[in-house]
Amino acid sequence: MKHVRLLVLVLVSVFSLVLGLCSRSWWDIGAVLDYAGYWTVAALVVLWLFMALALLRAQVRSLWSLLGWKGLAWVTVAWFFLISREPTEFKVLMDEPMLVFASQGMHYQRSATAPLRSYEIGGVKEYLGGFQDKRPLLFPFLLSLVHDATGYRVENIFWLNKAMVLGLLFVAWMAGRKLDPKFGGVLMMLWLCGWPILAQNACGGGFEILNLALVIIVFAAATQFLARGDDKTEAFLLSSCMLLAHTRYESVLYMLVFAGIWLVNAIMKRRWTLSWFTALSPLLLITILWQRKIVSANGSIWQLRKGNDHPFSTDFIPANSKHALRFLLEPNADMAGSPLFGALGLLALMGLGFCLFRAIKKHTEPDFRLKALGWVAGIVFLSFGVLLSYHWGQLDDPLVSRLALPLIGVMGLAGCASRPLLLPTAQTGRLLIGVMAFWIIGYAMPVMNQHRYSQNNIHATIFRWARQEITAVGCRSPLVISYQQIMWLIYGTQSLSLPEAASRMTQIEFHRSVQTYDMVFVIQSFMDDPATRQKIPLKGNRFVDGVALETLAEKSFYPFNLIRISRVKSIDLDRVSKDKTAQEDFEVFHSASPADLQGWRDLLP
Repeated sequence: MKHVRLLVLVLVSVFSLVLGLCSRSWWDIGAVLDYAGYWTVAALVVLWLFMALALLRAQVRSLWSLLGWKGLAWVTVAWFFLISREPTEFKVLMDEPMLVFASQGMHYQRSATAPLRSYEIGGVKEYLGGFQDKRPLLFPFLLSLVHDATGYRVENIFWLNKAMVLGLLFVAWMAGRKLDPKFGGVLMMLWLCGWPILAQNACGGGFEILNLALVIIVFAAATQFLARGDDKTEAFLLSSCMLLAHTRYESVLYMLVFAGIWLVNAIMKRRWTLSWFTALSPLLLITILWQRKIVSANGSIWQLRKGNDHPFSTDFIPANSKHALRFLLEPNADMAGSPLFGALGLLALMGLGFCLFRAIKKHTEPDFRLKALGWVAGIVFLSFGVLLSYHWGQLDDPLVSRLALPLIGVMGLAGCASRPLLLPTAQTGRLLIGVMAFWIIGYAMPVMNQHRYSQNNIHATIFRWARQEITAVGCRSPLVISYQQIMWLIYGTQSLSLPEAASRMTQIEFHRSVQTYDMVFVIQSFMDDPATRQKIPLKGNRFVDGVALETLAEKSFYPFNLIRISRVKSIDLDRVSKDKTAQEDFEVFHSASPADLQGWRDLLP
């Protein structure tokens, strides 16, 4: 029977590769992905839950022995600590709102395509157009399930993330206890609570918490497979790796955890299993190949900065490594790092490497838990190397720091694994716990309370203010022209970006005349020129000539910057048509750099 399944695996793999890598000219791959994406992820989640519940039923007592009332108390306290450190809001614009946007299509139409526009036609809201996002589909799918259960609300993404934080803490406690039965659970709780970057993501809307939780679940699944080596644990490990592959772009690399363990067992130990799920599993990866093919056709996917003509290069590694060490080891409230924990984490990784090396040198089989952690840590290092070779891989950048979470998670697990070796006595273990607790109180909490590293939240603050001002006007059907287009769309307000609006002024004027929109608003960002005392539009914020604007509200959110909300009074189509503003002049203003912020601090009276 095994050989039949192996033959099926080979045939299905070839079929999936041919289908997944086929030319887009064969058929409309986008249309197929639009329909198949939701149901593929749904099938994978259902199968994973079925296998997870089957294993849980058989191990309820052993899992409770790892958790217990003590663990339940620690997890609860750690959860309340993490979700109370920061305001609950989007932390990275526009990445996090895009996940809500993608979940809309899944909620309303079971579609992998996010609707671009919504209009009220005959009293019914119609969702029109759409695009396929570059982000994998698992997190938007889970969010769409929350929408299905409670109704569509933007705030659902924050509730989902907080629930995932709780799940992360449960699996981290039990994984820590597996590696260090005496202190592992407590160490993992303190470890996760000591990183401001985790508290930041716990109150945000990204998929980093889900990704980190699945990394730890893959480690737990790998220990089960190495300990038992049967079809059930094999299928659970593979399905967990496949969930990771559908979570983040580079997380498809975690498929190598399963492949490596399976091949070592099959080739070196002459002991292998092959479940029917494994034999048919390549079919569930076709949509990932299609998605990569579609989004790769868009040249802007890599967000190349000026001076870069390629997204990945080994030339980026030396500079990015310095940025990574700065994030891990430098005390700086503008970053969400934790220097003492960063140093301990690096020592823990060395300790894990020493444990594995010692076992290999003695020609003995490493403990299955260390072996599983070694495989997971190896893939974390590989994905971290991919990050370091990326042109936007500077970990001390607040937009990039969240990508360090898998490394931080493995550092914590490595600490639990190496603690019995490096600090073998109960006294030294308690001393370590005391030092970590003191560090959280003395350094991590003050940094979290300042959350200066969340400086990019200025965009969320600007959006909340602009939404309040426009809502106060009492307009039933507004059109908002803003660089924060996605934010308006997920809250149900029709919006166009500044360059889109500039190219569609004829249509906008027509719809104003027939009252499709009650009012049209324009949101722009200006910078004060200290020399001339004039307000100069930032690049991409100068609107087309021929549009008469009436200022509705203005507000400064940081020095020398002004956000203005204007209402469109009239449109002169002849003057608009003569405005030759190049499309490339439009550019999203992301945020001020740490250097800008420090300069503004120095200039304040």
